[in-house]
Amino acid sequence: MLYRLLISSLLSLICSVTAFSQPELLPRADSLAKIGADPLLLADAYNAAWAHDKALAALEATGRKDAATLWRMARSHIDKGENLTGDPALKLFEQAQNEAEDAVRLDQENADAQQTLAIALGRVALYKGVFSSVGLVKRIYPAAHRALALNDSMPRCHYIIGRLHQELTVKPALALKLLGLGWASEDSIAWHYQRALKINPSLIQTRVAYAEYLLKAGKEPAKAKRLIDEALALPETDEQDGKAKEEARGLKRSL
Repeated sequence: MLYRLLISSLLSLICSVTAFSQPELLPRADSLAKIGADPLLLADAYNAAWAHDKALAALEATGRKDAATLWRMARSHIDKGENLTGDPALKLFEQAQNEAEDAVRLDQENADAQQTLAIALGRVALYKGVFSSVGLVKRIYPAAHRALALNDSMPRCHYIIGRLHQELTVKPALALKLLGLGWASEDSIAWHYQRALKINPSLIQTRVAYAEYLLKAGKEPAKAKRLIDEALALPETDEQDGKAKEEARGLKRSL
């Protein structure tokens, strides 16, 4: 028990460090591997260091197919896919979808599995086009809400839901109703983005998406500018934050 507590404390330290860019956390994750840390904790440490192949190797070496292992495998496949484009990315997202679906089937009360399923479904739908993948889109919404029902402190779920409303409400309400997407509402976009930022104020991608929505809708330009400036000032803690900052610079030039 003491050994596991020490490992958990070390992992918490790794994940909480913000003075380093994430790849600089890799030696700390490698140190966990050297002392034989639990594979799940090791995968989390490698995930924090953006070392997705090492995270997958740690999980695959166990031979386990339980929910805790499967949703982490799905997470790493999503993160790998986000660094690719075209068919290679789509294949990884679809693999992640299958793994997350299996994780949810094994443990429907696992909030992380539900959240990972929502993310994977969202990635596949975005690649295929949300209005060409209505069946997938209809599954994102309940998966994200189930995750929040199990754990209401999951900012990524609020981001997913806000982004989903934002993507869908480009079409008129009547068209959405005919597609079985009548629940999509422009009023929900800001609420979910605000909720995500309340839970975790360091989210760069959420700020950029929120600012983009406000600017396209012609609402609160001063607030949009503030969100952009805040996004650009925040340290990058997610592997895709660099891309989000590029989007933020583009939005700022358009002001």
